[in-house]
Amino acid sequence: MTVEGVRALLHGAALGDGSWMDALNALAHATGTERGQLIGVGPAHVNFNWVIGFSAQELTELEQVGGYDPDINFRIAVGTSTPPYTLCHEGHYAEARKTLRQDIYLDYCERFDMFHGCQAVVAQDDTGFVGLATLRSTADGMSNLQERRNFTRLIPHVRHAVELQSALEGQSRKLLLGSFDVLGKAVLFLDRHGRCLAQTQAADVMLAASDTLKMKHGRPICGDQRDQAALNAMIHAVIARRTDQATAIIRRAAGQPLLATIHAFNPPETNIGFRPHAIVVLRHPMESSTDLRGWLRAMGLTEAEIQITLALSTGVSRADIADQRGATLGTVRQQIKAIYNKLGVGREAELVAMLGTQGKH
Repeated sequence: MTVEGVRALLHGAALGDGSWMDALNALAHATGTERGQLIGVGPAHVNFNWVIGFSAQELTELEQVGGYDPDINFRIAVGTSTPPYTLCHEGHYAEARKTLRQDIYLDYCERFDMFHGCQAVVAQDDTGFVGLATLRSTADGMSNLQERRNFTRLIPHVRHAVELQSALEGQSRKLLLGSFDVLGKAVLFLDRHGRCLAQTQAADVMLAASDTLKMKHGRPICGDQRDQAALNAMIHAVIARRTDQATAIIRRAAGQPLLATIHAFNPPETNIGFRPHAIVVLRHPMESSTDLRGWLRAMGLTEAEIQITLALSTGVSRADIADQRGATLGTVRQQIKAIYNKLGVGREAELVAMLGTQGKH
């Protein structure tokens, strides 16, 4: 296929009228090989990786063993050390291979017969880069001068296609955030590694005022390690699609706790930059005992303990609670002690402060 034909396929892929895989396949053939690749690389992760001739499992396998570390992967090493839009090829690979500290990627290249090829960074910012590459086999041989020229001619076309699609995704991102902003929802959009890609205006306000949940290095961080462990586990479970939804309870020293409901989110597979895999909706319990019961149950309270908690929050004395339940005062005291332990408070005043106005039912 001609360079102009490949350009048309790239433009169509960016607009959503065609397939990036078809465009990469045509690009590979135009440069004398079978396998083309477009990859988005972040500081410590891969955002996306589209390659001709590889299964998702084979690509995930390399990521799981750290195969995209520039100290391990000579292609990534070259990509991080050369200016954008610069043609790199086997000569650059030979130099980069001298500095590798492990053979993980070399073994991978041998397994899939892909030591040769060309590459260039076609987009770069503070969050990482997008790289274009061809993966040449032993049968293909090293790239020759004409094949490198063809690859070089295609670099600006891939660059423009990536920029076009990124701009379109930016508009979609604004519309999505705007729809939640109109509803006044505090929402975080997380990538497949649990990092925050974007957040609504209401989330900005809530996090700024929160004494127990903050954003640090792009991740939601709780003040209480127990809550952090639970939140992390739920986020990972949703991203891994072990569940479609989960709600974490984030405790505060005083006042209402914060509820963080994580929902599965399926981004378009062809997205380059904005690829949320989960959304987190932050909110305080609604002013009803129904929602209050829900988070108390999530904190591990039994039904009896929930009833006692609700009674305490509305000013009912321990003696009256014991009388209403037909229990001894000693039994109620033991149950209250268990409630304190589960909610992380030390006395009744702290419990009432934690519940805030939610005990009015």
